[in-house]
Amino acid sequence: MIGWAAEMAQLAAEFTRGFEATHGFEPGDNYVRLADRQARPSTVCGGALLPVSLADFYSVVGEVGLPDVHYGFFVESVESVLAGAGTVHPTKAARAVEGDIVVFGTNGGGDLIAMTTDGRVYMMSGASGPWPVLDVDEADIRAAFSDLAEFLAFLRTHLRDAVADLR
Repeated sequence: MIGWAAEMAQLAAEFTRGFEATHGFEPGDNYVRLADRQARPSTVCGGALLPVSLADFYSVVGEVGLPDVHYGFFVESVESVLAGAGTVHPTKAARAVEGDIVVFGTNGGGDLIAMTTDGRVYMMSGASGPWPVLDVDEADIRAAFSDLAEFLAFLRTHLRDAVADLR
């Protein structure tokens, strides 16, 4: 995870430096922030369950903001994730995903990025509340990843491609 975070931080900085010359306007704040501490966050806070792989991720990465990559990707801080569970973000996705979910990010297209308790990651739309249940069906699943590593590889590929497009 540390290698992924270091590479992504370097790529985000390179992307930001070259963005304006290529696109003709200033970039947004593209970054990968490391966690403030190398301590693993609790997997349970305020009744919200944080899957182990997500807790491991947050022991290294504090937050990700890539507003200018593809249609934008944002991974919230662990504090925001846990505080928003069941209020700002749903904890279930009815009809499309079995079990509980933890929403840990969004994209610029309005989709939520969520992980199930067994570690699968989904990008999904169709928010029609009421919270804490997101009413979605299979058509509202924009992308599915077998685990966090596959999702993080997806992000890295998009950022690498964005950097390559600057050249």
